[in-house]
Amino acid sequence: MLLSILVLVGVVGAQEQVVGIEFLNERMRIPESELFDEGIYIESGVGLSFGVDKRLAYLPGEYEEAAQRFEVAVRQFRYKAEVWVYLARAYFYMKLPDAASDALVRAEAQMPDLSAHFWQPMLASLKSEIRQRALRQQAQIDFYSTGQDEVLSLFRLYLFLADHDSARDLVAVAHGRARMMRENAQMVSGASRSAQAAEADRWQQLGERLASELQAAGISVPPVAVAPPLPDITEYADIEEQERVRVLQLRVDFYAATEADFEQLFQAYFDRADMIRARAVIASLERHITDLGVQASVAATLGDQADIEEQIDALKAMGASMRTQVGAETVDTEAVAPAGSAP
Repeated sequence: MLLSILVLVGVVGAQEQVVGIEFLNERMRIPESELFDEGIYIESGVGLSFGVDKRLAYLPGEYEEAAQRFEVAVRQFRYKAEVWVYLARAYFYMKLPDAASDALVRAEAQMPDLSAHFWQPMLASLKSEIRQRALRQQAQIDFYSTGQDEVLSLFRLYLFLADHDSARDLVAVAHGRARMMRENAQMVSGASRSAQAAEADRWQQLGERLASELQAAGISVPPVAVAPPLPDITEYADIEEQERVRVLQLRVDFYAATEADFEQLFQAYFDRADMIRARAVIASLERHITDLGVQASVAATLGDQADIEEQIDALKAMGASMRTQVGAETVDTEAVAPAGSAP
């Protein structure tokens, strides 16, 4: 699509540009209509108000306010071409291409004597500027992370240019972003998950809005794959917890567990009232204590032996607490699930 826009801009721009007519060139000489009467113009006060409004609103970039003031000016005196041009430019900078074009069309209706050598070339130059803006915005969307306002703005430009294929592509872009956000949401949890899910909803709503506008204009929109809903948050939390317990169980099974790992795994099984696996954790803990006893007996120094024996005492105390919780003085290792069994 980007290549096609480049070609389009080059071809149409070359055909439509008229030497000396540049829609955004504020140094361009703007001709006067034969209907223009300087005396009436001065008496109307439009010249003074236009100069003030241009300096206080248009030049600082307050284009919405400038457009409102220029609309008043063209109603008070309709034959000053310069005011119409700045009205159209204000709408252009407000990203309202239809309003900008309409201003030039209204000006042409008031001053038809300027049609061939000014208003029509200005309209052509406006379209060329809009094509160039569309090209720049498309590049941003193609190669950078852009927001929904940028996509909607570009969609409006394509509608103005009657580029329906490119407008339809943006529907797919919006739904594609929604799917990506849904996938991202499934890989995180908590506030991040909620934020990603909300962003996915906004992108999907934008895609549906763009499709509806095209269909309302009689433009067909092919079906687009819609992002599936996220799993229920409770279900997703259960999946996360199962994965956490699975990792703890692997550490216990393969002798890589810490004191905290034994405690967390036991508590997870105890909380879900899975006493068989809770007792299995106690059995694994006792085997670990036995292994540590062997390590203490062959320790290189008395200091190392003392450290290991201190660790053994802490683990024994934890094991005693676990046995109390499950209501068993001893653990029948043959009655519990074997180490390595799935949680």
